[in-house]
Amino acid sequence: LRIIRMEAELSAAHEMQMAIMPHEGPQVPGFDISGICIPANQVGGDFFDYAWGGSEKKQIGIMIGDVSGKAMRAAMTAVMANGIVHAEAAEGKSPAEAVTRSNEILYPKIERHTFIALCLVALELESRVMRFTNAGLNEPLLHSGGAWQALSANGSPYPIGVRPGYLYMEQTVQLHPGDLLVLQ
Repeated sequence: LRIIRMEAELSAAHEMQMAIMPHEGPQVPGFDISGICIPANQVGGDFFDYAWGGSEKKQIGIMIGDVSGKAMRAAMTAVMANGIVHAEAAEGKSPAEAVTRSNEILYPKIERHTFIALCLVALELESRVMRFTNAGLNEPLLHSGGAWQALSANGSPYPIGVRPGYLYMEQTVQLHPGDLLVLQ
């Protein structure tokens, strides 16, 4: 009976975690945006989301994250982190401001051995300028002009939740038609 209950709880947690993630890419003129999350376990700490920045929809945020640990604890932290970073990005803050503020909010709420690796990208639709902040995740990959390039961010490379007071920085990249950006 206990194993059946645990399996039911894990299944419910998996459904909740997958429900917070987008089921289709946003409709953004001039861009094709899509994402997918394929968890290694039934529940875990992976997440991604999109957030329109500000009320005028001239900027869209794309975030991907991974919470340290596995199972329910990582999944619940992922849900909380997703909500906080999404809210910060939706206010139209720059990626650096949104990640810095999210770190300050999340640090006291998560256990000391837990952290959130996160990359937040803001695409300015008219200018095709991409600004991003990377807090401990793999570097974004850009295919432009026939070549691949790993994009390094400025500032603190540490994941969210490691320490309070980090001032995250951002990098700016001009995108061109036909460019391909991979976040992983």
